[in-house]
Amino acid sequence: MLRFVARNEGQERRFPIAADGVWTVGSAIECELSVPFDGVSRRHASLERRGSRVWLTDCGSKNGLRVEGRVEAQIELLPGIRVDLGGTVVEIEEAASSDTRFAVELRRSSSVASRLRTSTAGAMAGDGRSSPAAALAFVRRFERASLQPGSELWSRLVAETLEILEAETVAVLQRVPGEPREVLEQCWGRHRVPGAEVEDPWSAAQLSAELEGESARIVAILGQGAKVDRWKEDFFSYLATRWQEQRHDPPAPRAQPAQVEPERGPVVLGRSAAMVEVETLARAAAESGLNVVLLGETGTGKEVLSRFIHRLRATGKGELVAINCAAIPSELLEAELFGVASRVATGVDPREGLFVRAHGGTLLLDEIGEMPYTLQAKLLRALQEREVMPVGGRRPMPVDLRVISTTHRPLARLVAEKKFRADLYYRLRGLEIWLPPLRERLEDIPEFATLFAQRAARASGKRVRGITERALRLLTCHRWPGNVRELETDMERAVALCADGGSIDSRLFSHLDPVAGRPSSVSVLEAPTSRAVAPKAGHSTVTLREELDATERERIRRELALSGGNKSEAARRLGVTWNGLVMKMKRLGLR
Repeated sequence: MLRFVARNEGQERRFPIAADGVWTVGSAIECELSVPFDGVSRRHASLERRGSRVWLTDCGSKNGLRVEGRVEAQIELLPGIRVDLGGTVVEIEEAASSDTRFAVELRRSSSVASRLRTSTAGAMAGDGRSSPAAALAFVRRFERASLQPGSELWSRLVAETLEILEAETVAVLQRVPGEPREVLEQCWGRHRVPGAEVEDPWSAAQLSAELEGESARIVAILGQGAKVDRWKEDFFSYLATRWQEQRHDPPAPRAQPAQVEPERGPVVLGRSAAMVEVETLARAAAESGLNVVLLGETGTGKEVLSRFIHRLRATGKGELVAINCAAIPSELLEAELFGVASRVATGVDPREGLFVRAHGGTLLLDEIGEMPYTLQAKLLRALQEREVMPVGGRRPMPVDLRVISTTHRPLARLVAEKKFRADLYYRLRGLEIWLPPLRERLEDIPEFATLFAQRAARASGKRVRGITERALRLLTCHRWPGNVRELETDMERAVALCADGGSIDSRLFSHLDPVAGRPSSVSVLEAPTSRAVAPKAGHSTVTLREELDATERERIRRELALSGGNKSEAARRLGVTWNGLVMKMKRLGLR
Protein backbone atom coordinates (compact mmCIF):
# COMPACT_ATOMS: atom_id res chain seq x y z
CA MET A 1 0.00 0.00 0.00
CA LEU A 2 1.42 3.41 -1.03
CA ARG A 3 0.90 6.46 1.15
CA PHE A 4 1.43 10.16 0.32
CA VAL A 5 2.90 12.07 3.27
CA ALA A 6 3.28 15.84 3.81
CA ARG A 7 5.26 17.30 6.74
CA ASN A 8 5.89 20.84 7.95
CA GLU A 9 7.34 21.81 11.37
CA GLY A 10 5.83 18.98 13.37
CA GLN A 11 2.59 18.89 11.37
CA GLU A 12 1.89 15.86 9.24
CA ARG A 13 -0.79 14.60 6.90
CA ARG A 14 -0.92 11.15 5.33
CA PHE A 15 -3.16 9.94 2.51
CA PRO A 16 -3.45 6.33 1.27
CA ILE A 17 -2.98 5.98 -2.50
CA ALA A 18 -4.56 2.59 -2.94
CA ALA A 19 -5.43 2.55 -6.65
CA ASP A 20 -4.61 4.21 -9.97
CA GLY A 21 -5.89 7.75 -10.36
CA VAL A 22 -5.12 11.49 -10.33
CA TRP A 23 -5.47 13.74 -7.28
CA THR A 24 -4.93 17.47 -6.72
CA VAL A 25 -2.48 18.58 -4.01
CA GLY A 26 -2.87 22.01 -2.44
CA SER A 27 -3.80 24.06 0.61
CA ALA A 28 -7.43 24.58 -0.47
CA ILE A 29 -9.95 22.35 1.26
CA GLU A 30 -11.49 21.30 -2.06
CA CYS A 31 -8.24 19.54 -3.09
CA GLU A 32 -8.42 15.76 -2.78
CA LEU A 33 -5.06 15.82 -0.95
CA SER A 34 -5.57 18.94 1.17
CA VAL A 35 -2.29 20.14 2.75
CA PRO A 36 -2.97 23.49 4.47
CA PHE A 37 0.69 24.13 5.36
CA ASP A 38 2.97 27.12 4.74
CA GLY A 39 4.46 27.32 1.26
CA VAL A 40 1.77 25.20 -0.41
CA SER A 41 -0.31 26.99 -3.06
CA ARG A 42 -4.07 26.55 -3.16
CA ARG A 43 -3.68 24.19 -6.13
CA HIS A 44 -0.01 23.34 -6.05
CA ALA A 45 0.38 20.06 -7.97
CA SER A 46 -1.30 16.93 -9.20
CA LEU A 47 -0.42 13.42 -8.06
CA GLU A 48 -0.88 10.57 -10.51
CA ARG A 49 -0.50 6.85 -9.88
CA ARG A 50 -0.19 4.20 -12.60
CA GLY A 51 0.48 0.75 -11.22
CA SER A 52 3.46 1.00 -8.88
CA ARG A 53 4.70 4.32 -10.31
CA VAL A 54 3.72 7.76 -8.99
CA TRP A 55 4.35 11.19 -10.53
CA LEU A 56 4.00 14.66 -9.02
CA THR A 57 3.36 17.46 -11.55
CA ASP A 58 3.50 21.19 -10.82
CA CYS A 59 0.30 23.16 -11.55
CA GLY A 60 1.88 26.62 -11.87
CA SER A 61 2.47 27.03 -8.14
CA LYS A 62 4.43 29.87 -6.57
CA ASN A 63 7.19 27.73 -5.00
CA GLY A 64 7.24 24.86 -7.50
CA LEU A 65 8.65 21.37 -6.90
CA ARG A 66 12.20 21.37 -5.53
CA VAL A 67 14.41 18.27 -5.23
CA GLU A 68 17.98 18.60 -3.95
CA GLY A 69 17.98 22.31 -4.85
CA ARG A 70 16.61 21.80 -8.39
CA VAL A 71 13.18 23.00 -9.50
CA GLU A 72 11.35 20.43 -11.62
CA ALA A 73 8.07 20.55 -13.50
CA GLN A 74 7.43 16.84 -12.95
CA ILE A 75 9.01 14.33 -10.57
CA GLU A 76 8.60 10.59 -10.30
CA LEU A 77 8.11 9.87 -6.60
CA LEU A 78 10.05 6.87 -5.39
CA PRO A 79 10.39 5.78 -1.74
CA GLY A 80 13.12 7.94 -0.20
CA ILE A 81 12.72 10.93 -2.59
CA ARG A 82 11.56 14.07 -0.78
CA VAL A 83 10.08 17.05 -2.61
CA ASP A 84 10.07 20.56 -1.11
CA LEU A 85 6.91 22.62 -1.73
CA GLY A 86 8.19 25.88 -0.24
CA GLY A 87 8.95 24.54 3.24
CA THR A 88 6.51 21.63 3.21
CA VAL A 89 8.17 18.31 2.38
CA VAL A 90 6.19 15.56 0.63
CA GLU A 91 7.14 11.98 -0.18
CA ILE A 92 5.68 8.59 -0.98
CA GLU A 93 6.15 5.64 1.37
CA GLU A 94 5.17 2.02 1.70
CA ALA A 95 2.58 1.30 4.38
CA ALA A 96 0.91 -1.86 5.58
CA SER A 97 -2.58 -1.97 4.09
CA SER A 98 -4.05 -2.60 7.54
CA ASP A 99 -2.58 0.74 8.65
CA THR A 100 -4.53 2.65 5.99
CA ARG A 101 -7.90 0.87 6.15
CA PHE A 102 -10.21 2.14 8.87
CA ALA A 103 -11.42 -0.23 11.55
CA VAL A 104 -13.47 2.63 13.03
CA GLU A 105 -14.65 5.80 11.27
CA LEU A 106 -15.28 8.66 13.68
CA ARG A 107 -17.24 11.01 11.42
CA ARG A 108 -20.64 9.61 10.53
CA SER A 109 -21.31 12.28 7.90
CA SER A 110 -17.91 12.10 6.24
CA SER A 111 -19.23 10.50 3.03
CA VAL A 112 -21.71 13.33 2.47
CA ALA A 113 -19.07 15.96 3.17
CA SER A 114 -16.70 14.21 0.78
CA ARG A 115 -19.36 14.23 -1.95
CA LEU A 116 -19.91 17.92 -1.30
CA ARG A 117 -16.20 18.64 -1.77
CA THR A 118 -16.18 16.63 -5.00
CA SER A 119 -19.23 18.34 -6.48
CA THR A 120 -17.90 21.82 -5.70
CA ALA A 121 -14.35 21.25 -6.97
CA GLY A 122 -13.70 23.60 -9.87
CA ALA A 123 -16.59 25.90 -8.87
CA MET A 124 -14.82 27.73 -6.07
CA ALA A 125 -14.30 31.09 -7.75
CA GLY A 126 -17.37 32.66 -6.17
CA ASP A 127 -16.78 34.32 -2.81
CA GLY A 128 -20.31 35.50 -2.02
CA ARG A 129 -22.48 34.35 0.88
CA SER A 130 -24.28 31.92 -1.45
CA SER A 131 -21.42 30.05 -3.10
CA PRO A 132 -19.69 26.67 -2.96
CA ALA A 133 -16.77 28.29 -1.13
CA ALA A 134 -19.07 29.57 1.61
CA ALA A 135 -20.71 26.12 1.85
CA LEU A 136 -17.38 24.34 2.31
CA ALA A 137 -16.22 26.86 4.90
CA PHE A 138 -19.49 26.26 6.75
CA VAL A 139 -18.97 22.46 6.65
CA ARG A 140 -15.53 22.83 8.19
CA ARG A 141 -16.84 24.99 11.06
CA PHE A 142 -19.82 22.71 11.63
CA GLU A 143 -17.58 19.65 11.94
CA ARG A 144 -15.41 21.41 14.52
CA ALA A 145 -18.30 22.78 16.60
CA SER A 146 -19.82 21.14 19.64
CA LEU A 147 -23.47 22.09 19.23
CA GLN A 148 -26.64 21.86 21.22
CA PRO A 149 -30.02 22.61 19.59
CA GLY A 150 -31.26 26.01 20.69
CA SER A 151 -27.83 27.33 21.62
CA GLU A 152 -26.58 30.69 20.38
CA LEU A 153 -24.04 29.03 18.09
CA TRP A 154 -26.74 26.77 16.68
CA SER A 155 -28.93 29.82 15.91
CA ARG A 156 -26.08 31.61 14.13
CA LEU A 157 -25.33 28.56 11.99
CA VAL A 158 -29.02 28.14 11.07
CA ALA A 159 -29.15 31.78 9.96
CA GLU A 160 -26.00 31.28 7.88
CA THR A 161 -27.52 28.16 6.32
CA LEU A 162 -30.49 30.16 5.09
CA GLU A 163 -28.14 32.72 3.58
CA ILE A 164 -25.93 30.17 1.81
CA LEU A 165 -28.91 28.32 0.32
CA GLU A 166 -30.75 31.58 -0.54
CA ALA A 167 -33.68 30.07 1.34
CA GLU A 168 -36.64 31.72 3.00
CA THR A 169 -37.44 28.76 5.26
CA VAL A 170 -35.94 25.49 6.46
CA ALA A 171 -38.41 23.12 8.11
CA VAL A 172 -38.69 19.60 9.50
CA LEU A 173 -41.97 18.00 8.42
CA GLN A 174 -43.33 15.01 10.35
CA ARG A 175 -45.59 12.46 8.68
CA VAL A 176 -48.51 11.48 10.93
CA PRO A 177 -50.35 8.19 10.14
CA GLY A 178 -53.90 8.85 8.99
CA GLU A 179 -53.33 12.57 8.43
CA PRO A 180 -53.50 13.97 4.87
CA ARG A 181 -50.87 16.63 5.54
CA GLU A 182 -47.47 16.73 7.15
CA VAL A 183 -47.10 18.46 10.50
CA LEU A 184 -44.48 21.16 10.94
CA GLU A 185 -42.19 19.96 13.73
CA GLN A 186 -39.36 22.53 13.57
CA CYS A 187 -38.94 25.59 11.44
CA TRP A 188 -36.41 28.36 10.86
CA GLY A 189 -37.05 31.42 8.72
CA ARG A 190 -40.44 32.93 7.92
CA HIS A 191 -42.63 30.18 9.39
CA ARG A 192 -42.16 30.15 13.15
CA VAL A 193 -45.25 28.37 14.53
CA PRO A 194 -44.40 24.72 15.46
CA GLY A 195 -47.34 22.39 14.93
CA ALA A 196 -48.90 24.38 12.09
CA GLU A 197 -50.05 22.35 9.12
CA VAL A 198 -48.17 22.97 5.89
CA GLU A 199 -49.58 22.38 2.44
CA ASP A 200 -47.55 20.03 0.25
CA PRO A 201 -46.25 20.62 -2.32
CA TRP A 202 -45.25 24.23 -1.71
CA SER A 203 -45.24 26.45 -4.72
CA ALA A 204 -41.67 27.79 -4.46
CA ALA A 205 -38.53 25.93 -5.55
CA GLN A 206 -37.38 23.65 -2.77
CA LEU A 207 -34.74 21.17 -1.58
CA SER A 208 -35.83 18.07 0.31
CA ALA A 209 -34.07 15.23 2.14
CA GLU A 210 -35.51 12.22 3.95
CA LEU A 211 -34.45 11.71 7.57
CA GLU A 212 -33.09 8.18 7.72
CA GLY A 213 -35.08 5.82 9.92
CA GLU A 214 -37.78 8.41 10.61
CA SER A 215 -41.14 9.24 9.04
CA ALA A 216 -39.99 12.80 8.51
CA ARG A 217 -38.11 14.96 6.03
CA ILE A 218 -36.35 18.29 6.05
CA VAL A 219 -37.24 20.90 3.43
CA ALA A 220 -35.69 24.20 2.32
CA ILE A 221 -37.92 26.70 0.50
CA LEU A 222 -35.70 28.80 -1.76
CA GLY A 223 -36.23 32.51 -2.25
CA GLN A 224 -37.46 34.24 -5.36
CA GLY A 225 -35.07 33.67 -8.27
CA ALA A 226 -32.80 31.25 -6.40
CA LYS A 227 -31.48 28.27 -8.39
CA VAL A 228 -31.38 24.63 -7.31
CA ASP A 229 -27.71 23.94 -8.12
CA ARG A 230 -25.97 20.59 -7.65
CA TRP A 231 -23.71 21.94 -4.89
CA LYS A 232 -26.79 23.13 -2.98
CA GLU A 233 -28.31 19.67 -3.17
CA ASP A 234 -25.16 18.06 -1.75
CA PHE A 235 -24.80 20.80 0.87
CA PHE A 236 -28.42 20.34 1.98
CA SER A 237 -27.98 16.55 2.12
CA TYR A 238 -25.00 17.08 4.42
CA LEU A 239 -27.02 19.47 6.62
CA ALA A 240 -29.90 17.00 6.87
CA THR A 241 -27.51 14.31 8.12
CA ARG A 242 -25.96 16.59 10.72
CA TRP A 243 -29.28 18.04 11.88
CA GLN A 244 -30.65 14.55 12.41
CA GLU A 245 -27.64 13.75 14.60
CA GLN A 246 -28.28 16.91 16.64
CA ARG A 247 -31.96 16.02 17.11
CA HIS A 248 -30.93 12.83 18.95
CA ASP A 249 -27.98 14.20 20.92
CA PRO A 250 -28.35 14.29 24.74
CA PRO A 251 -29.15 17.68 26.30
CA ALA A 252 -26.37 19.96 27.44
CA PRO A 253 -24.87 19.04 30.85
CA ARG A 254 -25.99 21.06 33.84
CA ALA A 255 -23.55 23.10 35.85
CA GLN A 256 -22.89 21.40 39.19
CA PRO A 257 -21.43 22.72 42.44
CA ALA A 258 -17.94 21.69 43.52
CA GLN A 259 -17.48 18.04 44.55
CA VAL A 260 -20.83 17.09 43.00
CA GLU A 261 -20.45 14.62 40.18
CA PRO A 262 -21.24 16.36 36.83
CA GLU A 263 -23.30 14.72 34.11
CA ARG A 264 -20.94 13.22 31.54
CA GLY A 265 -23.21 11.87 28.85
CA PRO A 266 -24.13 8.23 28.36
CA VAL A 267 -22.19 5.74 30.51
CA VAL A 268 -20.36 3.11 28.46
CA LEU A 269 -19.50 -0.08 30.36
CA GLY A 270 -18.56 -2.40 27.49
CA ARG A 271 -20.28 -5.28 25.72
CA SER A 272 -18.04 -8.19 26.76
CA ALA A 273 -19.60 -11.16 28.58
CA ALA A 274 -17.89 -10.12 31.82
CA MET A 275 -19.28 -6.58 31.65
CA VAL A 276 -22.75 -7.76 30.70
CA GLU A 277 -22.74 -9.71 33.98
CA VAL A 278 -21.46 -6.62 35.83
CA GLU A 279 -24.24 -4.53 34.31
CA THR A 280 -26.83 -7.10 35.39
CA LEU A 281 -25.59 -6.91 39.00
CA ALA A 282 -25.48 -3.10 38.82
CA ARG A 283 -29.11 -2.93 37.68
CA ALA A 284 -30.13 -5.26 40.51
CA ALA A 285 -28.27 -3.04 42.99
CA ALA A 286 -29.93 0.10 41.62
CA GLU A 287 -33.42 -1.36 41.94
CA SER A 288 -32.83 -2.67 45.46
CA GLY A 289 -31.38 0.50 46.96
CA LEU A 290 -28.67 -1.54 48.74
CA ASN A 291 -25.27 -0.11 49.57
CA VAL A 292 -22.67 -1.34 47.07
CA VAL A 293 -18.96 -2.16 47.25
CA LEU A 294 -17.08 -2.04 43.94
CA LEU A 295 -13.80 -3.96 43.78
CA GLY A 296 -11.20 -3.92 41.03
CA GLU A 297 -7.78 -2.76 39.97
CA THR A 298 -7.03 0.93 39.59
CA GLY A 299 -8.46 2.31 36.36
CA THR A 300 -11.03 -0.42 35.67
CA GLY A 301 -13.96 2.04 35.76
CA LYS A 302 -15.33 1.77 39.29
CA GLU A 303 -16.33 5.43 39.34
CA VAL A 304 -18.05 5.10 35.95
CA LEU A 305 -20.05 2.14 37.27
CA SER A 306 -20.97 4.22 40.33
CA ARG A 307 -22.49 6.89 38.08
CA PHE A 308 -24.35 4.16 36.19
CA ILE A 309 -25.91 2.78 39.39
CA HIS A 310 -26.79 6.26 40.61
CA ARG A 311 -28.60 7.16 37.38
CA LEU A 312 -30.62 3.94 37.42
CA ARG A 313 -32.08 4.57 40.86
CA ALA A 314 -35.75 5.32 40.19
CA THR A 315 -36.47 7.11 43.48
CA GLY A 316 -33.18 9.02 43.80
CA LYS A 317 -33.59 12.72 43.00
CA GLY A 318 -30.42 13.88 44.72
CA GLU A 319 -26.90 14.21 43.42
CA LEU A 320 -23.96 11.87 43.29
CA VAL A 321 -21.38 13.34 45.68
CA ALA A 322 -17.88 11.84 45.59
CA ILE A 323 -14.92 11.97 47.94
CA ASN A 324 -11.54 10.22 47.76
CA CYS A 325 -10.80 8.89 51.23
CA ALA A 326 -7.09 8.48 50.41
CA ALA A 327 -6.60 12.06 49.18
CA ILE A 328 -7.74 13.92 52.32
CA PRO A 329 -5.81 13.96 55.63
CA SER A 330 -7.52 11.96 58.35
CA GLU A 331 -7.98 15.01 60.58
CA LEU A 332 -9.95 16.78 57.82
CA LEU A 333 -11.89 13.81 56.48
CA GLU A 334 -14.40 13.81 59.36
CA ALA A 335 -15.27 17.46 58.75
CA GLU A 336 -15.67 16.83 55.03
CA LEU A 337 -18.03 13.90 55.58
CA PHE A 338 -20.15 15.14 58.48
CA GLY A 339 -19.79 18.92 58.28
CA VAL A 340 -18.85 21.58 60.84
CA ALA A 341 -21.28 23.25 63.22
CA SER A 342 -21.29 27.01 63.76
CA ARG A 343 -19.12 28.58 66.50
CA VAL A 344 -16.80 25.56 66.77
CA ALA A 345 -13.73 27.75 66.85
CA THR A 346 -12.67 31.26 65.97
CA GLY A 347 -12.10 31.63 62.23
CA VAL A 348 -13.80 28.32 61.36
CA ASP A 349 -16.83 28.75 59.12
CA PRO A 350 -19.77 26.36 59.46
CA ARG A 351 -20.48 24.12 56.49
CA GLU A 352 -22.59 21.12 55.65
CA GLY A 353 -20.92 17.79 55.13
CA LEU A 354 -21.07 15.54 52.11
CA PHE A 355 -23.61 13.27 53.82
CA VAL A 356 -26.06 16.17 53.94
CA ARG A 357 -25.26 17.28 50.40
CA ALA A 358 -25.91 13.74 49.12
CA HIS A 359 -29.30 13.56 50.90
CA GLY A 360 -31.76 11.87 48.54
CA GLY A 361 -28.94 10.73 46.27
CA THR A 362 -25.69 8.79 46.42
CA LEU A 363 -22.46 9.22 48.37
CA LEU A 364 -19.41 7.73 46.65
CA LEU A 365 -16.60 6.81 49.06
CA ASP A 366 -13.66 6.26 46.75
CA GLU A 367 -10.83 4.10 48.13
CA ILE A 368 -12.75 3.27 51.30
CA GLY A 369 -9.94 0.90 52.33
CA GLU A 370 -7.74 3.93 53.07
CA MET A 371 -10.17 5.41 55.63
CA PRO A 372 -8.58 5.79 59.11
CA TYR A 373 -9.66 3.08 61.54
CA THR A 374 -10.72 5.64 64.15
CA LEU A 375 -13.16 7.29 61.74
CA GLN A 376 -14.79 4.04 60.69
CA ALA A 377 -16.84 3.81 63.93
CA LYS A 378 -18.49 7.20 63.29
CA LEU A 379 -19.22 6.22 59.69
CA LEU A 380 -20.82 3.00 60.91
CA ARG A 381 -23.12 4.91 63.26
CA ALA A 382 -24.14 7.30 60.48
CA LEU A 383 -25.11 4.36 58.29
CA GLN A 384 -26.98 2.55 61.06
CA GLU A 385 -28.91 5.50 62.47
CA ARG A 386 -29.35 7.37 59.17
CA GLU A 387 -28.20 10.56 60.83
CA VAL A 388 -24.93 12.48 61.15
CA MET A 389 -23.48 14.68 63.86
CA PRO A 390 -21.45 17.64 62.54
CA VAL A 391 -18.09 18.36 64.18
CA GLY A 392 -18.87 20.43 67.27
CA GLY A 393 -22.62 19.95 66.80
CA ARG A 394 -25.24 19.11 69.42
CA ARG A 395 -28.13 17.90 67.30
CA PRO A 396 -27.90 15.10 64.69
CA MET A 397 -29.17 15.69 61.16
CA PRO A 398 -31.25 12.96 59.42
CA VAL A 399 -30.03 11.77 56.02
CA ASP A 400 -31.42 9.36 53.44
CA LEU A 401 -28.94 8.16 50.84
CA ARG A 402 -27.20 5.23 49.29
CA VAL A 403 -23.46 4.65 49.86
CA ILE A 404 -21.28 3.24 47.09
CA SER A 405 -17.75 2.33 48.16
CA THR A 406 -14.85 1.56 45.85
CA THR A 407 -11.46 0.06 46.58
CA HIS A 408 -8.61 -1.68 44.78
CA ARG A 409 -7.75 -3.54 48.00
CA PRO A 410 -9.76 -6.62 49.09
CA LEU A 411 -11.77 -5.48 52.11
CA ALA A 412 -12.22 -9.05 53.38
CA ARG A 413 -8.45 -9.39 53.73
CA LEU A 414 -8.23 -6.01 55.50
CA VAL A 415 -10.89 -7.21 57.94
CA ALA A 416 -8.88 -10.37 58.62
CA GLU A 417 -5.78 -8.25 59.22
CA LYS A 418 -7.72 -6.01 61.68
CA LYS A 419 -7.21 -2.97 59.42
CA PHE A 420 -10.88 -2.52 58.63
CA ARG A 421 -13.89 -2.88 60.92
CA ALA A 422 -15.85 -6.05 60.23
CA ASP A 423 -19.18 -4.48 61.26
CA LEU A 424 -18.64 -1.55 58.86
CA TYR A 425 -17.66 -3.93 56.07
CA TYR A 426 -20.89 -5.90 56.40
CA ARG A 427 -22.90 -2.67 56.58
CA LEU A 428 -21.32 -1.37 53.36
CA ARG A 429 -21.46 -4.68 51.51
CA GLY A 430 -25.10 -4.85 50.59
CA LEU A 431 -23.92 -6.06 47.19
CA GLU A 432 -20.32 -6.60 46.12
CA ILE A 433 -19.34 -6.24 42.45
CA TRP A 434 -15.91 -7.04 41.03
CA LEU A 435 -14.81 -5.27 37.85
CA PRO A 436 -12.42 -7.37 35.73
CA PRO A 437 -9.25 -5.71 34.39
CA LEU A 438 -9.18 -4.61 30.76
CA ARG A 439 -6.78 -7.42 29.78
CA GLU A 440 -9.58 -9.90 30.59
CA ARG A 441 -12.16 -8.14 28.38
CA LEU A 442 -10.21 -7.13 25.29
CA GLU A 443 -13.35 -7.21 23.15
CA ASP A 444 -14.38 -3.94 24.85
CA ILE A 445 -11.32 -2.07 23.53
CA PRO A 446 -12.77 -1.01 20.13
CA GLU A 447 -15.82 0.57 21.78
CA PHE A 448 -13.74 2.35 24.43
CA ALA A 449 -11.11 3.52 21.92
CA THR A 450 -13.80 4.98 19.66
CA LEU A 451 -15.52 6.73 22.56
CA PHE A 452 -12.30 8.26 23.91
CA ALA A 453 -11.12 9.35 20.45
CA GLN A 454 -14.45 11.03 19.67
CA ARG A 455 -14.49 12.77 23.04
CA ALA A 456 -10.89 14.03 22.68
CA ALA A 457 -11.46 15.19 19.09
CA ARG A 458 -14.60 17.07 20.09
CA ALA A 459 -12.84 18.74 23.04
CA SER A 460 -9.89 19.85 20.90
CA GLY A 461 -11.95 20.86 17.87
CA LYS A 462 -9.84 18.54 15.71
CA ARG A 463 -11.17 16.48 12.78
CA VAL A 464 -10.08 12.83 13.07
CA ARG A 465 -11.16 10.50 10.27
CA GLY A 466 -10.90 7.21 12.13
CA ILE A 467 -8.76 4.47 13.67
CA THR A 468 -6.92 2.12 11.31
CA GLU A 469 -7.19 -1.67 11.52
CA ARG A 470 -3.54 -2.13 12.47
CA ALA A 471 -3.73 0.51 15.19
CA LEU A 472 -6.75 -1.27 16.66
CA ARG A 473 -4.90 -4.59 16.60
CA LEU A 474 -2.01 -3.02 18.51
CA LEU A 475 -4.48 -1.77 21.11
CA THR A 476 -5.99 -5.23 21.54
CA CYS A 477 -2.53 -6.81 21.95
CA HIS A 478 -1.33 -4.57 24.78
CA ARG A 479 -1.61 -5.78 28.37
CA TRP A 480 -2.98 -2.46 29.71
CA PRO A 481 -1.63 -2.46 33.27
CA GLY A 482 -3.38 0.88 33.79
CA ASN A 483 -6.67 -0.57 32.49
CA VAL A 484 -9.34 1.69 30.96
CA ARG A 485 -7.74 4.84 32.38
CA GLU A 486 -4.49 4.05 30.54
CA LEU A 487 -6.40 3.44 27.30
CA GLU A 488 -8.22 6.77 27.67
CA THR A 489 -4.93 8.61 28.20
CA ASP A 490 -3.35 6.92 25.17
CA MET A 491 -6.31 7.81 22.93
CA GLU A 492 -6.18 11.45 24.10
CA ARG A 493 -2.45 11.45 23.30
CA ALA A 494 -3.09 9.92 19.87
CA VAL A 495 -5.68 12.58 19.02
CA ALA A 496 -3.32 15.33 20.19
CA LEU A 497 -0.52 14.00 17.94
CA CYS A 498 -2.81 13.21 15.00
CA ALA A 499 -2.86 15.80 12.22
CA ASP A 500 -6.10 17.72 11.73
CA GLY A 501 -8.08 15.74 9.17
CA GLY A 502 -5.79 12.72 9.57
CA SER A 503 -6.28 9.24 10.98
CA ILE A 504 -5.11 7.42 14.11
CA ASP A 505 -2.66 4.78 12.89
CA SER A 506 -0.15 2.40 14.47
CA ARG A 507 2.70 4.92 14.53
CA LEU A 508 0.91 6.78 17.31
CA PHE A 509 1.10 3.65 19.49
CA SER A 510 4.74 2.70 18.92
CA HIS A 511 5.31 2.78 22.71
CA LEU A 512 2.90 -0.13 23.27
CA ASP A 513 4.24 -3.67 23.58
CA PRO A 514 2.25 -6.04 21.32
CA VAL A 515 3.93 -9.13 22.82
CA ALA A 516 3.22 -8.76 26.53
CA GLY A 517 -0.16 -10.25 27.34
CA ARG A 518 -1.02 -10.97 23.69
CA PRO A 519 -4.41 -12.73 23.57
CA SER A 520 -4.60 -16.02 21.74
CA SER A 521 -7.64 -14.77 19.78
CA VAL A 522 -5.53 -12.13 18.00
CA SER A 523 -3.90 -13.97 15.12
CA VAL A 524 -2.80 -11.12 12.88
CA LEU A 525 0.33 -10.21 14.82
CA GLU A 526 2.37 -13.36 14.87
CA ALA A 527 4.63 -12.35 17.77
CA PRO A 528 5.00 -15.25 20.22
CA THR A 529 5.60 -14.67 23.88
CA SER A 530 9.10 -15.03 25.26
CA ARG A 531 10.36 -18.58 25.79
CA ALA A 532 13.15 -19.51 28.16
CA VAL A 533 16.18 -21.14 26.55
CA ALA A 534 16.70 -24.65 27.87
CA PRO A 535 20.12 -25.04 29.52
CA LYS A 536 22.53 -27.62 28.18
CA ALA A 537 23.12 -30.81 30.10
CA GLY A 538 25.59 -30.33 32.90
CA HIS A 539 25.10 -26.56 33.04
CA SER A 540 22.99 -24.68 35.58
CA THR A 541 22.54 -21.65 33.30
CA VAL A 542 22.40 -20.91 29.59
CA THR A 543 25.46 -19.63 27.79
CA LEU A 544 25.89 -15.94 27.03
CA ARG A 545 25.58 -16.63 23.28
CA GLU A 546 22.28 -18.46 23.74
CA GLU A 547 20.88 -15.71 25.93
CA LEU A 548 21.88 -13.01 23.41
CA ASP A 549 20.39 -15.03 20.54
CA ALA A 550 17.11 -15.47 22.44
CA THR A 551 16.92 -11.73 23.14
CA GLU A 552 17.74 -10.85 19.53
CA ARG A 553 15.22 -13.38 18.22
CA GLU A 554 12.37 -11.97 20.30
CA ARG A 555 13.24 -8.37 19.37
CA ILE A 556 13.18 -9.20 15.64
CA ARG A 557 9.82 -11.00 16.05
CA ARG A 558 8.41 -7.97 17.85
CA GLU A 559 9.52 -5.49 15.19
CA LEU A 560 8.22 -7.73 12.40
CA ALA A 561 4.87 -7.87 14.20
CA LEU A 562 4.78 -4.09 14.57
CA SER A 563 5.61 -3.57 10.89
CA GLY A 564 3.05 -6.09 9.67
CA GLY A 565 5.76 -8.41 8.31
CA ASN A 566 7.45 -5.63 6.28
CA LYS A 567 11.17 -6.43 6.54
CA SER A 568 12.27 -3.03 5.26
CA GLU A 569 10.31 -1.27 8.00
CA ALA A 570 11.50 -3.75 10.64
CA ALA A 571 15.14 -3.24 9.56
CA ARG A 572 14.70 0.54 9.84
CA ARG A 573 13.28 0.20 13.35
CA LEU A 574 16.13 -2.10 14.36
CA GLY A 575 18.79 0.17 12.87
CA VAL A 576 20.18 -2.45 10.48
CA THR A 577 20.16 -2.92 6.71
CA TRP A 578 17.67 -5.16 4.92
CA ASN A 579 20.41 -7.67 4.05
CA GLY A 580 21.65 -7.60 7.63
CA LEU A 581 18.17 -8.40 8.92
CA VAL A 582 17.76 -11.28 6.47
CA MET A 583 21.11 -12.76 7.51
CA LYS A 584 20.21 -12.46 11.20
CA MET A 585 16.87 -14.15 10.63
CA LYS A 586 18.56 -17.00 8.76
CA ARG A 587 21.12 -17.47 11.55
CA LEU A 588 18.44 -17.42 14.26
CA GLY A 589 16.12 -19.81 12.42
CA LEU A 590 13.43 -17.20 11.73
CA ARG A 591 11.34 -17.15 8.56
